[in-house]
Amino acid sequence: MRFHKAEIAFFVFMLLLIAAGGALYMALQELLAPHSESVEVAHSGIRTAIFAAGALLSTATAFGIFFIFPLIRTQVQEGGALRKMTETLSARSETLEHAALTDGLTGMQNRRYFDDALKEYLEEFRRINKPIGLMVLDLDHFKLVNDT
Repeated sequence: MRFHKAEIAFFVFMLLLIAAGGALYMALQELLAPHSESVEVAHSGIRTAIFAAGALLSTATAFGIFFIFPLIRTQVQEGGALRKMTETLSARSETLEHAALTDGLTGMQNRRYFDDALKEYLEEFRRINKPIGLMVLDLDHFKLVNDT
């Protein structure tokens, strides 16, 4: 299975949360180690803060696993589906463009192709400031040749 950048970032985030939780756990164990009674009273506020931080880390971890990660995974899958649809639409667009610019029977370019090409040529020769010539031929009674 291949992971997306957002998924990798999510996993790094989760590892950092777990590492922070581990550090808090180690600090709490140090505070809970046997000490004199006056030190014990001074550390009660710190114990509460560490417990609250651990609870927040646990909540953030659960939220990331059960809410954020499924959202990221869904977006990655939808992104893949959109890329496939874009490729399909691009291929279809090329097919339609070819159909619009060629004659279906002969495969030759049609009048629309000629008009577009002529426009491009005229614009290009105008851009480079060079003269252009155009010759149009009309064959009389060509329909008879075409029909046979």
